Amino acid sequence: MLRYLVVFSALLSFFSSGADVVDISAKELLSTPDTQRLIIDVRTQSEYDEGHVPGAILVPHRNIEHHLAGLQSFKDKPIVLYCESGVRVRKAISVLQDAGFTQIQHLDGDMKNWRKENLPIEK
Repeated sequence: MLRYLVVFSALLSFFSSGADVVDISAKELLSTPDTQRLIIDVRTQSEYDEGHVPGAILVPHRNIEHHLAGLQSFKDKPIVLYCESGVRVRKAISVLQDAGFTQIQHLDGDMKNWRKENLPIEK
């Protein structure tokens, strides 16, 4: 029971903390030119290597704070984040928000939904 409460609290925190975070559908993402946004996969290296959203770069959620300097050129531009199911992306969003990033987007359904919809995968 406590485990479910913790998961529920984490999800509630994710959705309530992200007033500046906008969900973007896979269809919207595919229709946006690559030059107008950055896509970040916050999963592990092995998950990324198995397949990721085309054009996504890997910045694992556990060390995203170490990549902030390299992401500065996107501080006021759209950054789309995703993981496998939406849990790990919460930490990455929090780090970016704390660092002043202003146009954070979350891929609705994450990689799990991307595969379910049989969308293109890059390896």
